[in-house]
Amino acid sequence: DTTTSVDESPVHSFYDPGMYEVWLTVEDDNQCIDSVQKQIKVYYDYILHVPTAFTPNDDGNNDSFGPSGWRMEKYKAYQFIIYNQWGDKVFETNDVLEQWGGIGAPTDVYSWVLLITDELGAVRKENGLVILIR
Repeated sequence: DTTTSVDESPVHSFYDPGMYEVWLTVEDDNQCIDSVQKQIKVYYDYILHVPTAFTPNDDGNNDSFGPSGWRMEKYKAYQFIIYNQWGDKVFETNDVLEQWGGIGAPTDVYSWVLLITDELGAVRKENGLVILIR
């Protein structure tokens, strides 16, 4: 865009990811002018929600478990894994729409790991715990 500023410490928000050419031009009290140009890569800010508990009892509320968020369909790579308390893998998916239904799993605390690569190649790793309540 063509945003300009006369602030001493300018700030700009980019709304779309990608490569941007940014120019900074300064002028001092003696009218001496200098400028610098930089290429910057802007990534999307991740907006994710991962619940801390779920109740797979077919009542239509919180029956499955998994992350939800903004622009998840744009991820280049996605891996979501759930482990039981002994470290055994009980669920794994590479589909952003697939969630764990907890079928056959007892009430317990489970750990999860989420690995994401966004469309610009930025990698993010999240992990946490979830309680399955029967």
